[in-house]
Amino acid sequence: MMRLSPRELEVLSCFLRLGRLKEVACELHIAQNTAWAFKREAMRKLGVDNNVDLVRAAIRRGIIEA
Repeated sequence: MMRLSPRELEVLSCFLRLGRLKEVACELHIAQNTAWAFKREAMRKLGVDNNVDLVRAAIRRGIIEA
């Protein structure tokens, strides 16, 4: 697993809290496509390809608590 950038971590934790990229983009003042790109790259680095596995990986890495 590769290390996530600070911005990838920020987008990822915001996504895990809010659940929708539209809301992430609004909260972080970025375009939805930008939020999607950061989330996609974080998923690639974590080796996951769906949101359920993303949550599991985030819990394992301590990004969020169970």
